[in-house]
Amino acid sequence: MKLELIKVENEYYLGKQEKVQEGEHGIVFAHGLSLSTRGHYTFFHDGRNVNILNSICSETLKMTHSTKEIDGIGKLSLENCQEIDNGYHLENMADFYGAKAKGNVDFKLGANQGFEDGFKKAIELNEKLFTIENMIEAISLHRKSFTTAEIIKSFQKTKWEVEIVMESMNIDEIREQGQGFLNANLNKPKLDDYGFVILKRIQHEA
Repeated sequence: MKLELIKVENEYYLGKQEKVQEGEHGIVFAHGLSLSTRGHYTFFHDGRNVNILNSICSETLKMTHSTKEIDGIGKLSLENCQEIDNGYHLENMADFYGAKAKGNVDFKLGANQGFEDGFKKAIELNEKLFTIENMIEAISLHRKSFTTAEIIKSFQKTKWEVEIVMESMNIDEIREQGQGFLNANLNKPKLDDYGFVILKRIQHEA
């Protein structure tokens, strides 16, 4: 099943391509009349006409999980979502580097911290937010009287195709379903230490 991770302001929402029924939460993409009003928005289908329209838009997703506390919606790990957003997990990279360092525990911890500090500084000094193609498009948009804030917002990535990491069920979990081994689900979502589902970004070959 295709799942999409959507970023709205500082929160992340997981949605699937399924019609949003009354009483459910959804994520809709508004094309807007200007760049400033274009983007993803969340809504609750309460039966009002505006939300009936939201629920049947072609790009609307049914919300299943979120980093924000919402009744009836599963919880996402903010750290996991930021890893997908950034394209890397700094602590895991630091642990990998520290594991190769020779010495006692304190030295390894120092190596980890040194790697994190150095990596953050490298990003600060060399971060390139936009490509040359983005700059060419920005000039074109500026000539059409779009503001700087509108142009920057239009280039920021807010949607990723993801999947939930799965793991095999044990024999007891399969038996509890009461459907026999041929009809039962053999896999279940893998959870992190805090009970959150784990998302993985889907990488498409160029």
